[in-house]
Amino acid sequence: MSSPQPTLLPPLTTVSVGYDVGQNPWLAPKLSGVSLPGTIVVPGGLQGFKRQTGWDIQAGKGTAGAQLILKDQPPVEGTVTMQLVTEADFAAWDAFVFAVLSISREDQKANGLSWYYPGHASIGLTVVVVENYTGPVPQKPGGVFHVTIQIIEWSPPPATSIVQTVASTSLDADDASTFSNQPANQDPRITALQNQIAGYQSGGTNNFSPTATP
Repeated sequence: MSSPQPTLLPPLTTVSVGYDVGQNPWLAPKLSGVSLPGTIVVPGGLQGFKRQTGWDIQAGKGTAGAQLILKDQPPVEGTVTMQLVTEADFAAWDAFVFAVLSISREDQKANGLSWYYPGHASIGLTVVVVENYTGPVPQKPGGVFHVTIQIIEWSPPPATSIVQTVASTSLDADDASTFSNQPANQDPRITALQNQIAGYQSGGTNNFSPTATP
């Protein structure tokens, strides 16, 4: 997540066929530095795009209020619907699919794709990956088509930890009884000394030496 930025005021311009949307970024977001072909459908061209706080509300039974636990920070998700009208729109869409939407999933996962839309500056949405997209879908007679792109906010992969947490160091009853009935491994030198002591105590030859080794 990037830091929120000031929102760019939209220009007061009447849109007509052939209007250069590059003059008005509110009508065409940029993905990987390239303006989306056509113009945003109004209304309803932008769906989702909410910055979730990630609070988990845990309310007890029969109690007033609730406990708030910061569980996670979900990525922003949303869909953009653009309308294609002119021949230039369709040519731009084909070029956009080839140059941007066809970027491999591996490259998107590694670095994400830059995203710019004035309305998303305040939620800090600047890097995304493409979840899916449609081809042109006819809407009504007259040559108006819609294309939809669904995106998800990108974030760097988490660092891999080499530390593993031991789940438990205690033994259950069965394991404890199993280990308690097993003799511990003994140093062979101790065994030899014990044998010499046993022989001495039974009246054998006094050949015990504290420094004797097998």
